[in-house]
Amino acid sequence: MKLNPALEQLVLHWGEMRSRWGISRTVAQIHALLYFSSRP
Repeated sequence: MKLNPALEQLVLHWGEMRSRWGISRTVAQIHALLYFSSRP
């Protein structure tokens, strides 16, 4: 899946933020990708 640059940066940043709060980075990135994508 090819992401636009803005969405890609958002997903990476979301993962960094969540890992600081004790949530797995990978799980947070998947969450962001599902939440902000136009389709699953």
